[in-house]
Amino acid sequence: MLQVRANDFDQSFYDKEPNITREEYLRDSLYIVHTSNEFFRIELDGYYSSYKEEYERYLIENDSSLIYRFVPVKIFYDNDYKKLYSYVIAAVALGDSSSWPEDFDHFTVFNLVGYRDSKCSPWNLYPYDKILLSGAPNLDTLIHDLNYFYFEELKNTNSKFSHNSEGRFKKNDYNLDDDGFWENYPDIVKGTSFVDSLYGFQFGLDNPSESNFKNFGFIEYSKKYKTDPSITKMADSLYPVFSKEWNLYIWHRILDSSVTIDDIRFRRDSLTLLNLKRNYDSTITMQDVINKGIDYYTYKPEIDSVRYPDSLLKMYECK
Repeated sequence: MLQVRANDFDQSFYDKEPNITREEYLRDSLYIVHTSNEFFRIELDGYYSSYKEEYERYLIENDSSLIYRFVPVKIFYDNDYKKLYSYVIAAVALGDSSSWPEDFDHFTVFNLVGYRDSKCSPWNLYPYDKILLSGAPNLDTLIHDLNYFYFEELKNTNSKFSHNSEGRFKKNDYNLDDDGFWENYPDIVKGTSFVDSLYGFQFGLDNPSESNFKNFGFIEYSKKYKTDPSITKMADSLYPVFSKEWNLYIWHRILDSSVTIDDIRFRRDSLTLLNLKRNYDSTITMQDVINKGIDYYTYKPEIDSVRYPDSLLKMYECK
């Protein structure tokens, strides 16, 4: 793992905040650097995974001494310092002695969004790729493009809205530096995207829905019991002229003569839930399945596998 040092941070973008010190700002920078390296290590879905594949290809094709570095060049906070947004820039160079940013190239942006309960709590950080910029020739070019997008164009983009009666999408209407951004921008307001108890940026995939929550919840549970998880696939190929539900019913009659058509009611998820109850845990409910699917969609177990040293966590303890 890359050794993180205080002088790795780009402090030139630090602005004095009324209720946060430079030391707290640098502490958050350290936390963001560590989290970014962990996302890179575990190859978190999406941009981190593809970037690591590209980096490993560079190692093979170019020079084994190639290094990568994640540097938070700017952190934005809400008024309570319970939410943050950060420009995290990744770049590559030759050797640990390389100076930032003049000895680096292939600048790429990784944006992070975070929340916490209080200033005495560490951050819960998530990737947020509202805009993807990669391969910039220098840092200034990338910062210029980021500032233009987030301070000029962000308000003209759309976010998915589950509770919007007028349609599936809602115009954002706020740029990052606008008054009311933190209170009203839909992606960072809890409950506006599909699940009331979660922020929109916590979702790992593009189309979270109850049907997908069920699907991935069943997949996660199916890994824990011995019934063949490929039953649905086999059933689909048995009798293509009939419905999938009817094929499943026939297939399960072959495996278990006690299954009746009333057990499944022509619903694939009802039959799968029946299998879970019989083979794994009789107390499982459909809501349990949905919750398991929600966990799957919110970067779990990937996010849960991020490791933080005690020394870093202790920096957030209030005296």
